[in-house]
Amino acid sequence: MDRIKLGLNIRKIRKEKSITLRDLAKGLFSLGKMSNIENGITDVTEKELLLICNKLGITPEELMPENERVFLNEIHSKISEIENCIFLNFFEHAKYLIKELENITEEESTQFHLFYLRALLSYKMGEYKGVFLYLQKILYHTASNEVELSIQSKSFLLAGVINYYLGDYNAALDMTLKASNLIEDKEDLNKIQYNLAVIQTAQGNIVEAKVVIEKIDRMYRSTNTKIKYLTALLEVISGNYGEPLERIYQLRSDFFKENDYDTFIRSLLLFIYLNDIQITRIDRYSGEIFNFLELYLSQLVKINDTEDLSILLSQALLNSALKRKDEEQAKLLIDYLDNFIDKQPNSSSHTFSYYLKSKYHECFDPNSLEQKRFLTLALDLLPEEAQSLFKGIIYFELAQLDSTEHINSIYKQAAEEFYNSLLSTNFNIVQLKHLHPKLYIIL
Repeated sequence: MDRIKLGLNIRKIRKEKSITLRDLAKGLFSLGKMSNIENGITDVTEKELLLICNKLGITPEELMPENERVFLNEIHSKISEIENCIFLNFFEHAKYLIKELENITEEESTQFHLFYLRALLSYKMGEYKGVFLYLQKILYHTASNEVELSIQSKSFLLAGVINYYLGDYNAALDMTLKASNLIEDKEDLNKIQYNLAVIQTAQGNIVEAKVVIEKIDRMYRSTNTKIKYLTALLEVISGNYGEPLERIYQLRSDFFKENDYDTFIRSLLLFIYLNDIQITRIDRYSGEIFNFLELYLSQLVKINDTEDLSILLSQALLNSALKRKDEEQAKLLIDYLDNFIDKQPNSSSHTFSYYLKSKYHECFDPNSLEQKRFLTLALDLLPEEAQSLFKGIIYFELAQLDSTEHINSIYKQAAEEFYNSLLSTNFNIVQLKHLHPKLYIIL
């Protein structure tokens, strides 16, 4: 709306409410500036408009003509629908709605918002290059109003999240700090502080992470289960296994009630991780964790957003079952993993699954052809240029299956000793990074 129409509408509503120009200006602006605003001579910032509306007891939208208000509500409704589609993984429909909204308005703030929604959509689809393509149009733009400033803060936060998952913790910290400098909403600021604490934890800065948590609003800290989990996790990482482990164990039911399956699975992975690194005090927990297997995994298989974590949990439990020579549980877990493989046969997440299936045959049904087949499938899913301990392990096991009599027994024994020591001390399916709770993204 242009400033002349805006001024006329302010004057009309002021007179309808029997408020004098002097009374409206009092505590806000000079009488002259208020008069200039009503006469359409002076531009009004978004903050100034909000102050005027508060004094008149109306919303900024009520100053618009009804046809503009209906159009604005339609845009807000479409933006909300796009956000819902993105988070429900209805990606094609989200793309359609974004295109549709682009075609019905060229309003700058809406276009700015659409850049963010496209970035969010690319993030959810795992297309990180696309994310940064759209975020660059926002991050280095000079915001002209509160709406654009809000979107810019969310964009810095999203850039921080992506850099975190890419392993660039310094960039993640920098982007998240920039987001915190722009945000004013208390709840959103708490979420940003939480993200900062998770990033500091990933960097190994335990003391700094605890300091950041202390800055989070006390009420939010006492009710948010992710914060409770992170606080206890920091104690566990510091070597305090007693009371913090009990707190995490008790939190599992809260995660499930809140449908926070992501943190729920991470809490289970924590106990498996500690079991793998031989923290003896968790025997009671690990035993009971395995008892949840059939109930929880059968439900988690159906939850798309936690699919990668569900695969990791199944793999970790299968690895544990193989170590304990529990054939019945191992067979059950292979069935779960096969469900995931059937859904996305070419996903790199299945590399460990194929490797573990070869180990299953080694333990319970020795069959060199099947072992080779699964090891080769695991190798095929790894990038050709990848250099990793895991890739070396696969090659070693394939070589073992193809071993010939002329290999010098001393060298072979040395290689086996080296391999076994690596496998037991350095090769854990669950890693510390998998235990950190998921970062927030603000809509």
